[in-house]
Amino acid sequence: MVSGFGYNSPIFLTDSRGHAPLILTIKGRTMVDVGSDKWLAKQLSVGESCLEKAYCVLDDGRQIHYLRWRREPLNVKNWDVIPATLLVHGAAANAYWYGYFAPLLFNEAKGFDIIAISNSGNGDSSNLNSYSVSDWADETLNVARTLKLFRAAKPKVVAHSFGCFIATYMFLRSGDLFSGLVLIDCPISEFDVDVKVGPTPNGEQLRFKPHIHKTTTPGERFRLMPDQPIKHPALVKHVAEQSSVKVLQGFHWKGDPDRDLKMIHTKHPLITGEKLLNINKTKCKVGYIYGTETAIVKSKAGNFIPYVYKSLSPYIPVIPIESAGHHVWLDKPVECAAAVILLFEKFDDTHLAFSSL
Repeated sequence: MVSGFGYNSPIFLTDSRGHAPLILTIKGRTMVDVGSDKWLAKQLSVGESCLEKAYCVLDDGRQIHYLRWRREPLNVKNWDVIPATLLVHGAAANAYWYGYFAPLLFNEAKGFDIIAISNSGNGDSSNLNSYSVSDWADETLNVARTLKLFRAAKPKVVAHSFGCFIATYMFLRSGDLFSGLVLIDCPISEFDVDVKVGPTPNGEQLRFKPHIHKTTTPGERFRLMPDQPIKHPALVKHVAEQSSVKVLQGFHWKGDPDRDLKMIHTKHPLITGEKLLNINKTKCKVGYIYGTETAIVKSKAGNFIPYVYKSLSPYIPVIPIESAGHHVWLDKPVECAAAVILLFEKFDDTHLAFSSL
């Protein structure tokens, strides 16, 4: 049974070996208005009731902005028994992208502690002189330590897109500190080929335009990367507004405008099935979620999904979200949250047969 948020209509998910769809019967609110302005306002309102907005100051002085939703379990006044959930964003995103998604993971009976961070150079966090995947991984781990997420109940991590590289790097070194890793729509490579990550000579990787936009709104200028059809305009408008700063003349985007130019030319190991199996076997449990309409699937000439199932199944569960693009929780927030909760319960109960849920 999937606990947490609720909806009347059952949600269908296919398990990692292509068996009959899983039926998640979830009770509560209606699904009819998902993604609408009304639904968004409701989700944000639910979240505001237990939301903390603050900065985590690390030893080197950098300030990492985070959002934290938490509530003690009913009849139990002990934070030690609540496993924290750390949400890691993708490239050019920030903690606020999870603002409406986090409340879908709330579990009022068991309590919850959910933290979304903005890595340095993103959102409202500090800008640095240089950036790298390894530094962001260390930064994320240090934030978890500073916020005291490592307690009797080990924390879990949910990462999306480029954030999956950060999380995987962190888990290869310190995965034993956690109880689970959920990767959402990241490329999984067959071969471990190191790729150099860093600025191009002419700065083509620049993602944040440093100038002020005077004649348009954030929602009008905002584009997803990679681009995909917009299924819920209200949600995209929301993340656009949360990715921008209003000024007297107009607005500018949050984040270090020179972030990509400051990326260190360093070898960037790819995520492979072998690495994930290693984490799953020696560190903690791993799960994978992807959108069936994602640009990652389409860019691999039909070879990606067969490889994912071949390399991960049956040891690592794989959950496809139908009709979702790369930004899965923008297209299918309810289904994505249900999949995350399902994986969490799988991590916590090793006797739970994934194919029979």
